Amino acid sequence: MPERIVVHNPVGYPPKVTARPMAQRLQGLAGRTVCLLDCRFDNSGPFLEEVAGWFRAAMPEVRTITMQMRESWVEDPDTLRRIGTEADAAIAGVGL
Repeated sequence: MPERIVVHNPVGYPPKVTARPMAQRLQGLAGRTVCLLDCRFDNSGPFLEEVAGWFRAAMPEVRTITMQMRESWVEDPDTLRRIGTEADAAIAGVGL
């Protein structure tokens, strides 16, 4: 008699996603502060260092600050609140 095998479905169950509207677009970045948010995915830190370097070279009138989420895949209300109070815009680095 042939041996029986068990096959598992690797698809799993996707998380529920709740859509949120995007923030209103700024008229320009001159004199503004942009937060570079490291979401703790692979290579997002080095990528954001490159982005900060680009801003220094190409748009020196824009101030950049870097913040890091406490964990990847978990919403971090404290960090998001800090971005809202300390920055005018944000770029989320989610890795490469």
